[in-house]
Amino acid sequence: MLQLLEDMAVEQNKKRSAFGKMIRLDLIKLLFTLIRCYEEWLYRDQYTLGQRSEWVMIVNCVQQYLLENIERKPDIALLSKAHHISSRHLNRLLKQDTGMTVMEMTQHLRINKAKLLLANTNDSIVEISRKVGYEDPSFFMKLFTRNLGSSPAQYRKKFR
Repeated sequence: MLQLLEDMAVEQNKKRSAFGKMIRLDLIKLLFTLIRCYEEWLYRDQYTLGQRSEWVMIVNCVQQYLLENIERKPDIALLSKAHHISSRHLNRLLKQDTGMTVMEMTQHLRINKAKLLLANTNDSIVEISRKVGYEDPSFFMKLFTRNLGSSPAQYRKKFR
């Protein structure tokens, strides 16, 4: 394209015979070159969007699986195999879309479910810890406190 612009400038400066027609021809060629570039960009962008929508679908499926199986340890190998991608790529997609890896997402979902259970049930903290997938209640309490700045008991008091 730069070469076409330079050719038009030369034609304009030298003013040889039929220079106007030559400039018009170069302008038409420039226009079609721009159209080609735009179409290539559009095709590439549509491909990326299509790929992106596939990634979003995978991320949504993983989040749904994690929610439905919150009490279990996430099986990253099973998740990645189900979507025909590597475990590393699955983590990368989730991190890119949500800012969290599979394990971080699992903890996030577990803490959120624990918050709901603490606020809306009379279940003991030990029961809640098990319901959200933590066999060790002390680990659950430390994690909850680290994430929210208050212990599960203190959090529950806010709703009583």
